[in-house]
Amino acid sequence: MISIPTKKRLNVILLFIDKDHLVAMHFAAEHQGVVLRAQAAVQLEDMPERLSTDNLESSITKLLTQLNSQCREVALVYASDRIFSFALSIPDLPKEDVEGFIQLEAEQRLPYPINEVFLSKIESPVQKSEALVLALRRSKVTPIIQALKTSNYQVISVTVDIAGILEPALSRKSGEGLLLRSAENLTLAIQHAGVIVGLRNFPINPGMEDLRNLVRDIRISIAQLPQNIQRDLQKLSSISLPNGGDTLGSTLSLAGIEACGLEYLGDTNGDSLMESIAEDILTRLKSPIEFLPPKPNRLEKLIQRFDSRKNFWITAGLGSLALITGSAFLLQSKQLSSLKSRWATMEPKVRELEKIQNQIREFRPWFATDVPTLVTMKAIFEAFPQSGEIWIKSLTLRNQNIVRCSGSAQYQSALLKVMDNLRGTPGIQGLELLQQQGNSPIFFLLEFSWTPGAAPTPDTTPLNPELSANNRDEN
Repeated sequence: MISIPTKKRLNVILLFIDKDHLVAMHFAAEHQGVVLRAQAAVQLEDMPERLSTDNLESSITKLLTQLNSQCREVALVYASDRIFSFALSIPDLPKEDVEGFIQLEAEQRLPYPINEVFLSKIESPVQKSEALVLALRRSKVTPIIQALKTSNYQVISVTVDIAGILEPALSRKSGEGLLLRSAENLTLAIQHAGVIVGLRNFPINPGMEDLRNLVRDIRISIAQLPQNIQRDLQKLSSISLPNGGDTLGSTLSLAGIEACGLEYLGDTNGDSLMESIAEDILTRLKSPIEFLPPKPNRLEKLIQRFDSRKNFWITAGLGSLALITGSAFLLQSKQLSSLKSRWATMEPKVRELEKIQNQIREFRPWFATDVPTLVTMKAIFEAFPQSGEIWIKSLTLRNQNIVRCSGSAQYQSALLKVMDNLRGTPGIQGLELLQQQGNSPIFFLLEFSWTPGAAPTPDTTPLNPELSANNRDEN
């Protein structure tokens, strides 16, 4: 494939989306960096995906007009609390099979069907098999793209604010975490080996009691990390995103963040994140985290067509060689004809035997004396309440004894109660909370081993406070 030299962009508009808040920033390339030319903000009447097409188009057009810019290329940047994420170990697979593997795992772990989300991933430069998979709902992106297209703007990138952390010049050290503050929430981004390995979202209010609850939730989140990451995590700082409100200042330190075993470094400037994303898009033509599938330009399509013609002549030459070589096998035609005749006499009996074997496979479970799967399901379902505050979406059994259960709960205490019931159920061991997203509802993913007859495992979780439900719009 012939590589095409591409020119650097000179201007780009970043449109930061934080629930019903939009912030537009016009960046221009200057010497070896970027400079912010203009900035404007607007608060919509509701979330963009809930507005009518005309209302959304009108609001976005008025916002971008305030920039007084001729630039028509826009990059969408979403607040990180709009993102679902999960850590994934990728087995040794051919490169073309990795994407399919990630999609299969995402189907199991995400609370939405795979065709309703855009996927991206952050790979570890040290351990190539480890990655953090990110998912963004299409329903949050499509209305804005359509509104911009109608207003003669082109969306060239869809990314998330944490992409600015991955810029080498701004990257925090391995043992430092970062709290990203949006309009209503905080996102804890944990770095290890130069990349982000975990994200956790928290609602936040200015009251001191809420800050203490935040510290408690951070302690729980850190306790769920692998031991090697817990040992490396030593420092924590916070950054306020565009329209993120007042910085936390020293109040977080007063709330007891040091009790998590972390040194709180205070607040830092949030402009560097947006500048980093703009620089990547202007100079490297893409963001480190990209949800929008790439589209080849006209020149690339033309060269692909040229390569196709070149491949045609190569294929034609190989075909001629194969034809010449195939003539040498004409001598075997009589033997093949004889084998086909023998198969014609055997085929009816073979088909009949295959039909009988298929019937045996189909009806064998009805005559089996044991039903281990039903026994497993009965033990699990008895641990869940019947009053409707918690629901199961999927239940999978792997390797005959590893059970994975995903679903949603109306509030945190219901989820904790179910986990306590499961821990006390004979046969259930090693219960782990692999994933937790949102607050109302709370989407969760549990995993444990099922050994019939085994004694229940006592709860060894270091911190298991009763968390109150916080009403919040879904991610």
